[in-house]
Amino acid sequence: MASAIAADTVAPKVEVATAQVRDLPVYIRGTGTVEPFQEVTVKSLVDGQIVAVHFEEGQMVKAGDPLYTIDPRPFAHQVELAEANRAKDQAQLIAAQAQLTRQASLLQHSYASQQSYDTQKATTDQLAASVKADEAAIASAKLQLDYATIRAPIAGRVGKRLVDTGNVIHTADGTALVDLSQIQPIAVSFTVPQEQLPDIQHEAAALTLAVEARAADDQHVLAEGELKLIGNTIDRTTGTIALKAVFANIDRQLWPGQFVNARLVLRVHHGAIVLPISCVRPGAEGPVVYVVDAQNRIHVRPVKPAEKAHDLIAILDGVRAGDRVVVERQEGLAEGSLVEPHPAASGS
Repeated sequence: MASAIAADTVAPKVEVATAQVRDLPVYIRGTGTVEPFQEVTVKSLVDGQIVAVHFEEGQMVKAGDPLYTIDPRPFAHQVELAEANRAKDQAQLIAAQAQLTRQASLLQHSYASQQSYDTQKATTDQLAASVKADEAAIASAKLQLDYATIRAPIAGRVGKRLVDTGNVIHTADGTALVDLSQIQPIAVSFTVPQEQLPDIQHEAAALTLAVEARAADDQHVLAEGELKLIGNTIDRTTGTIALKAVFANIDRQLWPGQFVNARLVLRVHHGAIVLPISCVRPGAEGPVVYVVDAQNRIHVRPVKPAEKAHDLIAILDGVRAGDRVVVERQEGLAEGSLVEPHPAASGS
C-alpha cells in the first residue's frame, strides 16, 4: 500500500519555457521571386557598323558607361557638312543685312523704291531662317554622332553580349545588343492572402514597413528592405494580393530569378513579455498559464494575451519576466501540483 501511495505522488515531468522580455515583431510570410529593380534591353538608335565593344559579360557598369561604338565617321561628316552650310548662310546673311541697311538709307532719301527695300528684307529674312535651320541640322547631326557611342542607360550588371564587333546593325531590325539588369537596388515580388490587406494598408499608411528576404530554410536573413508597392488588384484565382519590396542588396545576396521567403513586418511590440503560444490554455474564465514556482509547484494564473506572432505570443498581464511556464500537456495539473520541470527544447 505504501509503495502505491508513493507512486501516486511522483511529480510528473513537464517542459517549461522562461518568460522573456523582448521585441516581438508581428509579420506576414510570403514566397517571393527576386527581380531586377530595372531591366533594359539595349538597342542602337542609329545604323552602322560596330567597331568596338567596351564591356565584359557579367560586368557591373554605371549609368553612362560606353557599351558599344558604332563607326562614328559618317556622323562626324554630317556634322562638318551642317557646320559648313551654316558658315555659308551666315556669310550671306551678313552681306544681306548690310545691303538691307543701305536700302533703308536710300529709301529714307527717296533714292530707292519701297519694292526694292521689301525685296531685300525678304532675302535677309530667308537667310536668317536658313541659319536657324542650319543650327538645327548641326544639333541633329551631333545627336546622331553621340548616338554612335551606345551607353548604359542605367547602372547594373550586363548580360551576354548579343552582337560582336564588325556586325552592321539597322535600327529598323530592332536588334538587341545586350541586356542590362539593375541589381543594386533590387526588388522582391511576393503575394499574401487577401485577408491581410486591411492590416497592411493600415500599417503602411503610418510608416514604411520593413521586409526580410530569407533563404529557403527560412532561417538565414539574406537582406532587409522596405515595402514599396501594394498591388491594385486581388487575384481572383488565388485570393492573394501582390506586394513588392526593394532592397539595397549591397552584398549581392539577392539575384534575379531567385526564390526567397519574404517576411513583411507589420509592427513590433517593444519590450513585451513573450511566451510560446502553447503555454496559453483556455480556462473557465479566460486564458490561463501554468507557472512553476521555486518549489516546483503549479500556480494557475489568468493572463491577458496580446498579439500572436506565429509560435510566440505577447502577454500584457499575468506573467513576469523570468517566470517558468509549462509549455504543453497541462492536463491533470492543478493549483499546488508538484511537478518536475525541464527546459523546453528550443523552438517550443
